Amino acid sequence: MTLLSVDADVHATKRLRSMSHLEVKGGGGTDLSKGLFALRTLRPRPHVVIVLTDGQTKWPKQAPISVPYIVGQIGKLAHGYDPPPRWAKVVQID
Repeated sequence: MTLLSVDADVHATKRLRSMSHLEVKGGGGTDLSKGLFALRTLRPRPHVVIVLTDGQTKWPKQAPISVPYIVGQIGKLAHGYDPPPRWAKVVQID
């Protein structure tokens, strides 16, 4: 699995072999479209993309690469933000 830590930019791209090595960087001013477009540079290409977010982000109009996307929406979407895109399957995390 490859982890991309994203807020206003992509801060880390790291191959994970175990969840014990999970380290998330960043925090605030999130623009997930930057991380999603960074998927185009990954080799090998992902087979599925999982995004965990509070929803306070910008989303691209179209999926950057043709794979299934799953968005874990953590908590309720804050007022003034667009919901996750229609090209993604959304799972609500309370």
